[in-house]
Amino acid sequence: MIGICEDLRKSVLQAAIQGRLTQQLPEDGDAETLYAEIQKEKQKLIKEGKIKKEKPLPEITDDDIPFDIPDNWKWVRIGSVSQLIGGYAYKSQEYVSYSENQLIRLGNVKQGKLLINVKQVFIPDEIASITEDFRIKANDILVTMTGTLRKEDYFYCTLVTDKDLEGMKLYLNQRVGRFIFTMIEPRFALLVLHNEQLRHDIFEWETGTANQGNLGSENIKLHFLFPLPPLSEQKRIVARVDELMKRIDEMEKTEKDITALYDAFPGDMKASLLQAAIQGKLTEQLASDGDAEML
Repeated sequence: MIGICEDLRKSVLQAAIQGRLTQQLPEDGDAETLYAEIQKEKQKLIKEGKIKKEKPLPEITDDDIPFDIPDNWKWVRIGSVSQLIGGYAYKSQEYVSYSENQLIRLGNVKQGKLLINVKQVFIPDEIASITEDFRIKANDILVTMTGTLRKEDYFYCTLVTDKDLEGMKLYLNQRVGRFIFTMIEPRFALLVLHNEQLRHDIFEWETGTANQGNLGSENIKLHFLFPLPPLSEQKRIVARVDELMKRIDEMEKTEKDITALYDAFPGDMKASLLQAAIQGKLTEQLASDGDAEML
């Protein structure tokens, strides 16, 4: 039984970004329309001077596509639906013992986690004020862009929440980037960025020397492919994933309890206990659980 829950989590995350957890509804519209709206909004921001104009990205060919998605979804390059901003090279001689301005460095960003209280480094107000463009905001998705060559031990992504910003201003240090998505549900974007297959594929574009590997922002924007559903379905997917993950967490707790009980029994009783467990004889079947067909 050990490991089943982790496999289930991976399966849920894969199904989520392939449109297999939710129904595609006609009233959702299609991703082609959403994509056009995103491009219109980006052009507006360019005219207002809020973002820089970038060169057009090439069309995605059939050979590029890693897996099938629903007909009303659209494969896009991540750079066409987001901004990816790299961090600033703050100098260590500018650090102070404490301020309300904290740098977020490589060690502060793990997969799905922002470790605010780990190896804290602070900068003074005067440095913060002149690097305001690198201030981190809620709904930014942070990504680490440097690690060990050929180990795939980076490209970790985490979503910044309002709670992360309570009482502190956070600033982006070098080799940490932040995605800013336009008209896309941030938590859906995080599901895509956490996908094992897409994450593995981007390392084909890793560069580096000796033991240090790097993923440059231009390669990420160009080569990370993003399955784009209509916005309303994105929100349903996030809600469905939350629901299923909660069930898997409950299952995992039961799994650990059964394992501990199993280990406590004498050897000749363990086989009987395990058999009873996988036949559902150790637990009550509740109507509120739903059924395994649905899961």
